[in-house]
Amino acid sequence: MKGRGFTPSRNTIMGQLKLPTSGSSGGILLGGDVGIYRAGADVLELAAPTVTIEECLEHKGDIDTLIQFTSNDILLKAGNTGRFKSNATGVHLFGGTPAAQPAHEADPTDLATCITAINSLIDKLKTLGVLAADP
Repeated sequence: MKGRGFTPSRNTIMGQLKLPTSGSSGGILLGGDVGIYRAGADVLELAAPTVTIEECLEHKGDIDTLIQFTSNDILLKAGNTGRFKSNATGVHLFGGTPAAQPAHEADPTDLATCITAINSLIDKLKTLGVLAADP
């Protein structure tokens, strides 16, 4: 089959499939929205707006666990509730928006700075989702 602007692939005698175009404009298109192409020596890349891979772990007598990998996130869900999320920004537990790693807390030197440090640590734990936010 040959048409205007169409260059067919060809099979070689060695059983290889050779595509006439290389790089992100070449490769193989799957389902109309996901492409796989050779980006360089020994590098195979996906060309898609967002690639999602999901794995469901079934538990007998308990809520199933879903692990979802997307281009930028890792999400762990139990039932319909997010339990852990990680992306380029940071991490979060129990379904919130990921936050960056909190700054180091200075060592307290007296009672007043100890109380301030404890309150700051509590706020940081809330930001990461370890403690529930204030009602």
